[in-house]
Amino acid sequence: MTRQLLLLRHGKAEKFEQGGDFERPISDPGKRGAQRMATWIWRNELMPDYVISSPAARALETARKACKAMGMGPQGIVEDQRIYQATTDDLLRVLGEIPQTARRVLFVGHNPGLKKLLSYLDGENDGRLPKAALAQLELPDNWLELPPGCGRRLARIRLRDLPEKFPFPGPHDTELRDRPAYYYSQSAVIPWRLQDGEAEILVILSSKKKHWVVPKGIKEPGMTPQESAAEEALEEAGVEGIVDVEPLVEACDTIHNVPHLQNKRHEIKWIWETHYHNAFPGKAGRFLSEEVEHNPFIVLCNHCENPPCVRACPTKATFKRESDGIVLMDFHRCIGCRFCMAACPFGARSFNYRDPRPFIKKTNKKFPTRMKGVVEKCNFCAERLAEGQLPACVEVSKGKLAFGDLYDPQSEVRELIRTHYTIRRKQVLGTEPSVYYIV
Repeated sequence: MTRQLLLLRHGKAEKFEQGGDFERPISDPGKRGAQRMATWIWRNELMPDYVISSPAARALETARKACKAMGMGPQGIVEDQRIYQATTDDLLRVLGEIPQTARRVLFVGHNPGLKKLLSYLDGENDGRLPKAALAQLELPDNWLELPPGCGRRLARIRLRDLPEKFPFPGPHDTELRDRPAYYYSQSAVIPWRLQDGEAEILVILSSKKKHWVVPKGIKEPGMTPQESAAEEALEEAGVEGIVDVEPLVEACDTIHNVPHLQNKRHEIKWIWETHYHNAFPGKAGRFLSEEVEHNPFIVLCNHCENPPCVRACPTKATFKRESDGIVLMDFHRCIGCRFCMAACPFGARSFNYRDPRPFIKKTNKKFPTRMKGVVEKCNFCAERLAEGQLPACVEVSKGKLAFGDLYDPQSEVRELIRTHYTIRRKQVLGTEPSVYYIV
């Protein structure tokens, strides 16, 4: 068996002005270059199931722009400091730690590191990678040991080889537009409040200051229309509030002391909404129904039968309970190595980059709070199950969610699976998710 590696050099960066090399932002032509290369990946059906990037500003923004142009959303990008100013040995160590379940990996970094890595892997002297260029490699299955010349170069694509414009609305359509397809899907929000018993609606001036509009903008890939609209309201009008939040998310956050942080990169999520293409990247056909394509899907930890996170955890802070198969965490044993996050192909784990306690709306003293440097995730409300209660999300879902024993032929969940067509997330990876979706 083989796996594929997509080496993508960052797009063109701005010149030094303030700060050091690490903070150099990507330029507008660099952003467009990343989007054009990502569109080539999209059109050739080479979508990665794992994205890892240098955290340097220009590389990380390249990864984000690429993910959005592929319709994936940037939420699952893994950042690794070792990719910045790396030697070939550094990059080989990073590759060796990527979960084996990842069959096609997008790796975003810098020269000369990427150039030397490409020459090392395919044995060719010409490892040149101009800005925003991509090399596609076929490698052996085991990335822990990658000897020189073990790979086969399948393609090397430069920006000069690609069209300037983008296909719309799908990767194989002939209409070309100036921007990636996702730019043409908008979301909007109508901020309102009750003041002295009267409803007040907030409007803002348009970008050209000619008329009044409600906050609106691009619906970001990987976000539901509600999430994207909420972000627009905050960015354009400075308004924060609840945008059609499902009560099951609120119930989970309240019971488990999930903090609400402004910085999206530090966001803690146990259960959340996402787009169909992001939840089921291997099942995104060209002719989806409007309902499936545009309705948000609830995602959470899949409590896999073969959980890679459990195998990756060096301290056994993550473990699978034998009595019912629920994947749990012992927060006190977590050392913050984040190996479990790298191993999870569903992005179902969050890391506390800062002390989360000041950002909890109202602390539930019956459930432990976490501290800085600890990973957390959905636990299927194990503490409620111990008291004979259903998980909070199931209880408040009004029949939208069901919970039970998959191995009991008489259980409600088995009956639902038997009588409905269901799908699971990324089944091809072999983790055997325990969460089923009726479609």
